[in-house]
Amino acid sequence: MTDARPDPPDGLDWVRAAPADDPGPGPWIEYASGPGDAVHLRGTGAPERVVTTTRAKWEAFVLGVRAGEFDHFVEGADMTGTDMTGTSMPTDHPAPTPRLRPAAPGDHPAIVAAVRTWWTDRSPAEMRELSLLLPKLFLQFFARTSLVREDGDGVRAFLVGFHPADHPDEAYIHFVGVDPALRGQGVGRELYETFFRDAAAAGRTRVRSVTSPTNTRSIAFHRALGFRLEEGDGVGPDGVPVHKDYDGPGLDRVCFLRTLTVTND
Repeated sequence: MTDARPDPPDGLDWVRAAPADDPGPGPWIEYASGPGDAVHLRGTGAPERVVTTTRAKWEAFVLGVRAGEFDHFVEGADMTGTDMTGTSMPTDHPAPTPRLRPAAPGDHPAIVAAVRTWWTDRSPAEMRELSLLLPKLFLQFFARTSLVREDGDGVRAFLVGFHPADHPDEAYIHFVGVDPALRGQGVGRELYETFFRDAAAAGRTRVRSVTSPTNTRSIAFHRALGFRLEEGDGVGPDGVPVHKDYDGPGLDRVCFLRTLTVTND
């Protein structure tokens, strides 16, 4: 996660990742924001040894700890009083303005960590399985057409989509996630509409996506954004058309299609 750097910047504002009412003796991890998106880490037992990572990787690590991804490393240890709720980035600095930008390969750890924590209606094992739908190749080869929304707390929403080479008039949305704290605020719509504009500007005239027949929220959301449900070879809950065995035996899917107006700017 980190790169060793012998000479960190001077004047860093170190924050101790420990319960506020616990005086020690530790040892504790301390972290500080550096120039750009750098995050510096050190241990109280050897404060002269500082390692550096990025904000995205640090937030991904914290999300992983909260989700129990590293519990097996401390199995049997007394973790009474241990609390990671204080390990987000310092709040006494001005929070960066939320921004929507193209994704980058370096966003992959944060996105995977988000998938493993945001789907709270699923078990940890189910969330880990869901994250397997996002191997790194999507951000290695389709980052330019994918989107990330971030703020001072790191990645808060994302859309992974691409422009298929085999279908030059189409675009495809593969996976979308929004932090539960931001749901209902139009963030998902912003992601989709930005993707629509970029696809239309690239000459794409149609956008496709799929979901499970039981995902009623997704079906309603896509319909509200102008998608129509393509006729299939079966009928799902509430009469929705399904494509049987679309992703394999027993894996039926609802297929969405939306027409775009090509722009010339």
